Amino acid sequence: MPAGVPIALRISGGVGYFDTNYYLSGDGCGSTGTSNGITVPGTFYFNLDGATSAGSSVSSTRPIFNDVFFVTEVFLPGTVLVFTPFCDNFTTPDPTMFAVYTSCNTGTRPLAEWNSSMCSPGTTFIVVVPNGGGQLWIRVGSANDTLGSGSFSVDLANGDECSTPATWLVGLSGGTQVSYDVTPATPSPIAGPGCFNSPSADLWLAPQLFSSGTKLTVSVSSTTYGKAFVGVYSSCDAAAAPLACANQSQYASVDAPGGQQLVLRIASPLRTGTVTLSVSTGDSCQYPSSPNAIVFPGRFFFNTAGADSSIMPAEPAMNNDVFFTSQTLLEGTIVTLSLCGQFGGSISSNGTVVVALYANLGCQAWMVPVLWNSTMCNTQPTVSVTVPSGGGSVFVRIGSASPAVYSSGYFNVTTMTGLACDSAPVVRTNPYLGKIIWTNSALMPNSTTAAPSCGPAYGPDLWFEIKRLSSGTAVDAYLNQLGTVAFYSGCATPELVCGNRTAIYYRAIANGFDPLIGRIRAPGAQSVSLSVSGDECSSQNVLALPGQFYVDTTDMTTSSGTIVPEVPIMAYHDIWFTTQPILVGSVISISACDLVPTLNASLEMAVLKSSCANWGSLVAYWNSTMCAQSPLFTFTAPSIATGLTIRLGTSGYNSTVQGVFRIDVQFATTGIVTSGARVTTAAGTTSTGTTSTGTTSTGTTSTGTTSTGTTSTGTTSTGTTSTGTTAIGTTSTGTTSTATTGTSAF
Repeated sequence: MPAGVPIALRISGGVGYFDTNYYLSGDGCGSTGTSNGITVPGTFYFNLDGATSAGSSVSSTRPIFNDVFFVTEVFLPGTVLVFTPFCDNFTTPDPTMFAVYTSCNTGTRPLAEWNSSMCSPGTTFIVVVPNGGGQLWIRVGSANDTLGSGSFSVDLANGDECSTPATWLVGLSGGTQVSYDVTPATPSPIAGPGCFNSPSADLWLAPQLFSSGTKLTVSVSSTTYGKAFVGVYSSCDAAAAPLACANQSQYASVDAPGGQQLVLRIASPLRTGTVTLSVSTGDSCQYPSSPNAIVFPGRFFFNTAGADSSIMPAEPAMNNDVFFTSQTLLEGTIVTLSLCGQFGGSISSNGTVVVALYANLGCQAWMVPVLWNSTMCNTQPTVSVTVPSGGGSVFVRIGSASPAVYSSGYFNVTTMTGLACDSAPVVRTNPYLGKIIWTNSALMPNSTTAAPSCGPAYGPDLWFEIKRLSSGTAVDAYLNQLGTVAFYSGCATPELVCGNRTAIYYRAIANGFDPLIGRIRAPGAQSVSLSVSGDECSSQNVLALPGQFYVDTTDMTTSSGTIVPEVPIMAYHDIWFTTQPILVGSVISISACDLVPTLNASLEMAVLKSSCANWGSLVAYWNSTMCAQSPLFTFTAPSIATGLTIRLGTSGYNSTVQGVFRIDVQFATTGIVTSGARVTTAAGTTSTGTTSTGTTSTGTTSTGTTSTGTTSTGTTSTGTTSTGTTAIGTTSTGTTSTATTGTSAF
């Protein structure tokens, strides 16, 4: 029936009556009456004559009398409706009252209210459809139980075109479903490939901006059996192709571009239905959601709108939080994050933003993070964590200090990721096995550095520096997949070793002073296992005497076994060294008094014959308490033609030692030595690979590398080199050194 147009009733024949009130719609809301159905946009007429107030179960701020109700079609959430009352045409003597509701349930409060006393030419009133969408009920009445009539118009301000979509706040904990009705919509001019076979009336819906790494699922259905379509777009360009399409029988998965507006285009020949947007990531650290996966380094968008508050009892409270997780990172990688403008970040919030940074501890409620908040931008604009031993992911949690405060913006992450030699993270090895996992090679750019000698010409490189190792440590690298591994003693030094085969160990030797830098080049996922020497007698570090050496027992275990004969004190966290073959009778001096163990323990040192069977036989023993007597630990090489084994540890169970020590040798000039050993005469001349007999040198004290204190009677032997001959008639004797400390076992 056309609104506001008079109607005539023609009655003919017979005698009877009719009751117009019985068929009058609009006099109630819900079960107490039938609202007048209207379709927006349009102009609508109301007449309060004959209306009552008895059927009104909803509430209002001021009483409304003689009211009539209108009900709209279903609107998308965020749809903006513009109400224009034509107040000049109102015939009610008292103010005409308007109220808009989302349901007819008893006690429902109005979404918006106004009255004709607020009118002036061109006055409009705005109503926004709340989250979830649905129908609206419009209530019109008088302020003081008077009657009258008039008209008003309702227009759609958005939703019909991509450029003016209806807004939608989607809950991050699972998602949100909304109803739609395309009846009042018109077809949109989409020329590019789309999700629809032909033009159709459509509605446009814009959810909030999603955080980087958010994963979405879109599904659509109609109210009756039939087709329904949704296209997901990141642009309103008429030629834009959709990111994904969903229909009645197929859902769509979408990786939301962080900080970029998505719009959903909805079409259904059957007019009405529902659209569901499910969010599977970001709202919590573990099931039912999971963190948004992002790849460091980079600049990432965050938005806490729609987020719940997670319970993490090991830290201060945080509200409306979102979670992110990185790719697997090498141990030692330093991850630095900032939300501050001077470091590439930005914040939009009416409260304090809180950040928690977790380093490879998994999604556990008890994990303890490094905390930061937005009030610290002027004093501490960045926050950092270091990936611990074993490597792993870094978790980022961003929320608000106060409830019901939502924030958005960008955070910037920098890393020492190992893309180049000069940014190689430090990897801490252990005495057994350390594994480096390279899981992100496909995301890394090709290296511009010259290729390793045994590797492909092009490819991404992963660089890592091994934590400083004791001198003579052998590092064995094992490729678990096809690829290349190489080692260097610096970023501008020649290659030490290069290998490109699996099932083979490639060895590099650490000298204790230069860095040991590894490089992996592989086309995809790759892992390299590292093992190091020094923790047991069976895997000794090799030292070339004389020289200065570095030692670090931090990662060493305590060896089990028996030294024959027993030494006075057990050595904990011990490390093992071996030397090159030394001529019988050579005098060895070790300067180790500068090594100071932790926890006030003493340094323990035992020198053994080279065999590891029951740890061989004890040659000499020393500990740092003897430094008060002499700064040198001096002993004479025993009657063997091979190298010596040195075991170094501390007297404390949890004590370790780091530092530099020195070993000097006054090589003897008589005895048996294997080919290739180093032999030095008293005058300092070296002979290699010879047999020397007939000359005895005794009574020599070695300090540093200088031989002093030798007195000879008879004929003095100086500067003589023996090369396979026998020196006859020359006897060298003198005094015995008084600088020797320690205990000799022979």
